[in-house]
Amino acid sequence: MFAYLNVDFEDNKYDIGPAPEFDRSSWFNVKFDLGFDYPNLPHLIDGHTKLTETVGIMKYIAKKWDPSLLGSNAGQFGHLEMLSAHVGELKTKATMPCYMSQDGDKTPVVDECRPIHQ
Repeated sequence: MFAYLNVDFEDNKYDIGPAPEFDRSSWFNVKFDLGFDYPNLPHLIDGHTKLTETVGIMKYIAKKWDPSLLGSNAGQFGHLEMLSAHVGELKTKATMPCYMSQDGDKTPVVDECRPIHQ
């Protein structure tokens, strides 16, 4: 969203090292020292505002840099919230099999992410 809105930002990344070990210590070593209410990734620090969770961060960015992205009336806002919920469900359907399966089979992801209306 920052790139879309032409907002300068610093993109901090935490090195996790190679698979399959994925050394997460670069994040875990600072996770509880950054002042977040709910330490997690992704996170946003904008002055005194410290946020985690993708949807909250995206709504904050929209509200601050281009409120029109949140709709111009209650109907548009409600529609956007509905779409946000569906995207969240799709994200869960796409990512959960990745956490649960170790065999690399993409079939569960493809099956779960088929369109609602066929």
